[in-house]
Amino acid sequence: MAILLTGCLSSLRRRIIVSPPHLASDEKIGPGRPGLLRKVNVAEILRLVRQHGPCSRANLARASGLSIPTVSSSIEYLQEKGLVEATGTRDSNGGRPPELVRFNRSYGYVVGVDIGGSAVRLALADLDGTVIGRVNLAIHSRGTPAQVVTMIRGGVGQLQKAHGIARKKLFAIALGAPGITDLRAGIVRSAPHLADWENVPLQRLVSENLGLATIIENDVNLGALGESWCGTARAVSDFVFIGIGTGVGAGVFLNGHLYHGTDWTAGEIGYLTVPGTRSGPLDMMQPGPLESVIGGRGIEQAWCQANGGRRALRASEILDLADAGNPRARSILERTARVLAEGILNLSVVLNPRLVVFGGRIGTHPVLFQATERIVQRSRLAAPRLAMSVLGQEAQLLGAVWLATQVAQAQLLGNAGAERETNSVNAK
Repeated sequence: MAILLTGCLSSLRRRIIVSPPHLASDEKIGPGRPGLLRKVNVAEILRLVRQHGPCSRANLARASGLSIPTVSSSIEYLQEKGLVEATGTRDSNGGRPPELVRFNRSYGYVVGVDIGGSAVRLALADLDGTVIGRVNLAIHSRGTPAQVVTMIRGGVGQLQKAHGIARKKLFAIALGAPGITDLRAGIVRSAPHLADWENVPLQRLVSENLGLATIIENDVNLGALGESWCGTARAVSDFVFIGIGTGVGAGVFLNGHLYHGTDWTAGEIGYLTVPGTRSGPLDMMQPGPLESVIGGRGIEQAWCQANGGRRALRASEILDLADAGNPRARSILERTARVLAEGILNLSVVLNPRLVVFGGRIGTHPVLFQATERIVQRSRLAAPRLAMSVLGQEAQLLGAVWLATQVAQAQLLGNAGAERETNSVNAK
């Protein structure tokens, strides 16, 4: 199951440090050379085995359009490399029972990382994206880039030790950062809720520290990838994932592709200006107008103001009080829901998505979701269906795991395979 991340895998060679492909080192490829054709065929067979296995050589020949001898040659090559393994035979109507093969998902492993305002979460997964281990590490003093990279290195080491994974078996790491992230340059341009995160070359820092193929992404975009891969938005080509926690952001899928925008700021809805928010110039190093109202800190500040600075509560606790009927909390809830609904309707008029998925610690609070849904449903124009994430706090981390498997696959397939994967959208 996979969905293409447009503009990401097509230029892996430029934007991530990749170890040598796992094809024979003596296979020199180039225009008109036989090695190139073989490499493309092997890449296609591996893709099909991953997508449809266990399957027979005849199945693969029909699906690929390649001849049985070509398929058999590719399978033998992949078996020699350990990427494909036999799983027995299938019943036959006559003649020799066909041998079945499947992808060896334990051939290697990947790491997904979600960097939050208060913690760094890591997940170790096999090459099919099945998570086999997790580590959660608390961030102290808002977490400078150097501190966070050191934490990530330590977390990866913990996962390796706990599960007996040799370093050579780790293929890739994908990280989500809570801010504006330039995938092509591998830079986090800003992360207002962390300390000293301005134009941080996070991809290079992590790659140099861990020696792994590394890719970075905005954390909410990873949440959208997670929802598209195995969550609420499976099989939905046009949707918006809205993450509301300490900050506010959105991951935008259009025509089955994650949309980043010219300057990588698509989906930064925390900077929307709607009625009830402050006006003035926008500053990417500061929380945005919408975020200042509906983000966790905005809700908490509103509560403090309503109570004269007394009885500080977390945003989720304030929403719990609103659900219980507390008048001051209800007032804050109604304002938050109205501002959020107006932001969603503004997005919907421009993008017209089929679905908006609520995620994050605040976004998945039932009372906020229900209050917002009631307001949005009053609209008779461009009102999308709203749904809460079924992945909850796992959406970003699973999105990072999925992205890491795509980077690893690009290495397994080699450059020709990476280009082929990039030019097709795999059915889920």
